[in-house]
Amino acid sequence: MSARPLPLPRRLLPVLVALALAAAPVAAGADAFTRVENAYQRTGTIDACSFSTATLSAALRQEDTYATQYFQDFSTAVQGALNTRAGGICARGAGARPARPVGTLRGGGSPPPGSVTAHSSSGIPAPLAVLGVLAALVALGVAGWALGRGWAPLWAADWRHAWAEAGYRISIRWSDLADRRPRR
Repeated sequence: MSARPLPLPRRLLPVLVALALAAAPVAAGADAFTRVENAYQRTGTIDACSFSTATLSAALRQEDTYATQYFQDFSTAVQGALNTRAGGICARGAGARPARPVGTLRGGGSPPPGSVTAHSSSGIPAPLAVLGVLAALVALGVAGWALGRGWAPLWAADWRHAWAEAGYRISIRWSDLADRRPRR
């Protein structure tokens, strides 16, 4: 007895074709990222005229957040290649003119800010200060409680005896309050 493949439902075929067509641009973008990254790893730079603007933009979009954060030099190189292409250096008939260094702005503006985690002149954030004060108060309370108990560890006490003793002392206090209450 041989196993026959199950027939494909007629409604499923258009869905599979649509999924295949939707996955094609994603694969092309990943291919662009791989090509640009390989060129960068070989030479340490990205030649702006070797790749189209669409390819460079796709490579920049496909870069994951880890690489963006920890390998900023690749993102900077791709952005520099895009800026160079936008300057018209790769256009036909354009004379070779020197590219401006990556990281400078047109019009002589100030350079972009440095690290986001750089030291600033601001003090401790208020919520952090409040948490520090609360932690200090809790530590003082625990220290006072431990001193009041005579430094005996928690597990040394018999809990049933402790609860019975607490109940007894509460009943004594309650009866004292009841005795002091004026009677009518």
